[in-house]
Amino acid sequence: MKPAYKILLAEKSYNQALEIQKLLTYNDHFDSDITYTSQYEEVISLLKKIQFDILLLDVRISDINPDEVINEIKEISSTISIITLISDSDEELGIETIHLGAQDYLVKTRLDEETLSHSIVFSFKRNNLIKQIRQGKLREQHIRFILELSFRSYSLSKLMRQALDLIISVLPGSPAIRACIFIAKENIDKFLLVAHRGFTDEMVESFSELPLTSCICGEPAKNNYLSYHNEKAGTGEHCRVPVLYNKKLLGTIIIIHKKKALEKPGFQKFLMSVADSLAEVIESKQTTRRLTTLAFFDTLTGLPNRNQFCYRLKHILSNARRYSYNFALLFLDLDRFKSINDSLGHHAGDLLLKETAKRLKTTVRESDIVARLSGDEFAIILSRIRHEQEAALVARKVCQNMNKPFFVSDNECIISASAGIAVFPSDGEYMNKLLVNADTAMYYVKKHGKAHFHFYNPEMNAEAEEYAKIETSLYQALNQEELVLYFQPEISVRTHDIVGVESLLRWKHPKKGIIYPGDFLGIAEKTGLIGQVNEWVLQKVIEHIFHWQKLKLPPVRVSLNISGHVLLQKEQLEKIIGILKRNDIHIPMDYIEIEISENYLINHREHVVKGIKEISSLGLRFSINDFGSEYCSLKYLHDLPLYKLKIDKSFIRNLDTENKSYSLVKSIISMGHSFGLKVIAEGVERKEQFDILEALECDEVQGFLLSKPMPEDEFIRYLQEKRTG
Repeated sequence: MKPAYKILLAEKSYNQALEIQKLLTYNDHFDSDITYTSQYEEVISLLKKIQFDILLLDVRISDINPDEVINEIKEISSTISIITLISDSDEELGIETIHLGAQDYLVKTRLDEETLSHSIVFSFKRNNLIKQIRQGKLREQHIRFILELSFRSYSLSKLMRQALDLIISVLPGSPAIRACIFIAKENIDKFLLVAHRGFTDEMVESFSELPLTSCICGEPAKNNYLSYHNEKAGTGEHCRVPVLYNKKLLGTIIIIHKKKALEKPGFQKFLMSVADSLAEVIESKQTTRRLTTLAFFDTLTGLPNRNQFCYRLKHILSNARRYSYNFALLFLDLDRFKSINDSLGHHAGDLLLKETAKRLKTTVRESDIVARLSGDEFAIILSRIRHEQEAALVARKVCQNMNKPFFVSDNECIISASAGIAVFPSDGEYMNKLLVNADTAMYYVKKHGKAHFHFYNPEMNAEAEEYAKIETSLYQALNQEELVLYFQPEISVRTHDIVGVESLLRWKHPKKGIIYPGDFLGIAEKTGLIGQVNEWVLQKVIEHIFHWQKLKLPPVRVSLNISGHVLLQKEQLEKIIGILKRNDIHIPMDYIEIEISENYLINHREHVVKGIKEISSLGLRFSINDFGSEYCSLKYLHDLPLYKLKIDKSFIRNLDTENKSYSLVKSIISMGHSFGLKVIAEGVERKEQFDILEALECDEVQGFLLSKPMPEDEFIRYLQEKRTG
């Protein structure tokens, strides 16, 4: 049979009162007879006439100070269980009302059926417990049973305060008692002061943190008994009670009062029961907290993980609908993080993520939520914004802060962040829609320059859908032989003979026709397919060279572009080396030339250099592609086993004897020759360009003036014509 309680609901807001009455009416734990009033004077009048079990009291129902309100109520009805109702900003006041005699406090915006019914049941039991302890009517096992049930409803900090108030409430002369509870902090050898009563500011400061060996806290760990001390160091006569769980010291209860009062019959057993109950509940809560941390928080950064993020987003979404306010959702992805993680190692990558989390938390407001969703992807909820510009201000600040250097393991790391923003309700009224749109906006930024932010707009969907289609089709292309190689001759400027050929990747899409690398290699890098693409290209180049040898064609060196990711990731590098070592068709290794982009050499020096040396030891040649677009150190030109420099075609496009491009090209050719390197110019489309390059003594050229890229069958005919010609 369910218990029945006579409840007086004193709530200033009629709408709030209706919500509470619904929760009370439909709960499964007890029956209730509810009387409602919104006037404090009527509260006093009703308490004088009727014996209520529970008073749900809005602390702001009267202009009178809350302490005067509670004292007046306790004078009229000393047996009633008071539960105060407070707003979000009044939590300190809620704690104070417990000190004044309330059994519990509840925050109105966090009320649900379970929280409210639990508070009512155990506030009533706790109130009865205090009365019976004072009358000496309870046995020890009954005390412990009720204490454990009662305490389990609270957070650890609130539990400590409740336990302290419960102990003090059963002692005579309560207002004059000083008491406190210390808890052993997990993972550090210290006691922390978590609850106190009657302490001065100086005492709180002195005892806020103590070593485990402290004579105040540590001694009871050796003996499971109460100890009494009469010290003259400002603490007076006091009683210490150990809080032990399986002989593990979790904390200490200290009560400073007259020894005679502390030795009251039955009080010692009561104190030990409180300590034992606290120990079991503390251990349980600490275990639960550890498990919760693993389930809902990222173990590396300490930020909420995806599960916790979605839970909080759902809660904010509900409140935003209810109270009609806007909020913004930011998705962030770190630019260049993968390269740093690959080049400096996972430990450095982890340190960088931790520093990123700290930087993000200090950038946003305390009310905002920062979470790590996965890998190098973070999210921020800006809980309340009046207009979009507030979100833009935060996003701009985040991007600016992320552009500042990070110092990790004695390395200076330069990264940036790309951010996408979705705003409730304009960009979505439901969680999934907001998440998708923020993600879409972020990837739009990644594709269009990175290192900045963009608000979502519907036009992005078409681009995102196209991106997704290409990604899916690319998986199929690798398995269905849709990728092909085209070949563009490299011509000697001096002899006009073919001295090499560059293999150029193309995608023969069944519906869209030829797709060029610029439209899909970026997607391949983001999805991790770039490794398979590189392996495919290398294997095909080896097969083509072997095929041409069988046809008795003139030997020709083949260059191929390899993504710098291969040189940064050990697993991919080993696969490439494995293909070269396997080489069961035995083609000469110096027939293969690998081109590496200059920007990879600049940004990932040590690992790229190591990879180049490892591969070149097998006999392959290396060249630097797009040379001049970055600022390559001359030291690397000297130290690396390079064969050739390929001048960036942007310099060739506007090449004229009287412009800056001419001076740059002349310098590159001269510098390359001084290091004993061949120099080739790509993108030669006009005879004037060829003539200038010839005058500057460039070694080789490549471009539409000489030949367009050709599929293999055309290139074979081209070679055959060269042989017969």
